[in-house]
Amino acid sequence: MKKIGLIAIVVVLALGIIGVGYAAWSQSITVSGTANVGSFGVKFENAASNDAGTANDPSSAGAWTFSGTGVPPYTWSGTNLSQNVASTTGVITSVTKTNDTLTITLTNAYPGYYGSIAADVLNTGSVPVKMTVVQSAVTPSGTGASATDVKINYSGVFNDTSATQINASSGLQTGFITIGIGTEGGATTEPQMTGGTYTFTVTLTATQVN
Repeated sequence: MKKIGLIAIVVVLALGIIGVGYAAWSQSITVSGTANVGSFGVKFENAASNDAGTANDPSSAGAWTFSGTGVPPYTWSGTNLSQNVASTTGVITSVTKTNDTLTITLTNAYPGYYGSIAADVLNTGSVPVKMTVVQSAVTPSGTGASATDVKINYSGVFNDTSATQINASSGLQTGFITIGIGTEGGATTEPQMTGGTYTFTVTLTATQVN
């Protein structure tokens, strides 16, 4: 009977050692993540003039309407004089992919003349953006020239009182700038007959839409 009791004790101890060995096992798994950042950018795309110099001069601000043809697909309509003296051009210079310049030039302008430009602003990135517009002061040069000799009006994406959203995937919006000369053009004063030059810049700032 004493031998049977001793065997039983030995078996219990052996099972305890095996249990400690199982408790030492472990395993790890890994999570791998990737974040791709989208692209951001805007540029001018196309520009059209209401007076390329081949027709009689515009004598009103007129209006741009969507026509579905042309580049950009907008057509200007308004009243014209019976003479072809002045002209208006809008030239896009690609400084960099996201820093274009649209240069507007009125040549031989006079009181009562209206020059107008339509231009597209293209979203070249993959995220939507919103535009804000700030115009600098008009800087006149020449004898008797005054900043109040010209009147500048904006609409579309060039409207300086609101933020316009341009969607991603090559979305675009069109802006319109009209410059009237003298009191008949909506300005406060008349330009001097000795001539003058008036310069200004418009900064369009794009920010991502949150």
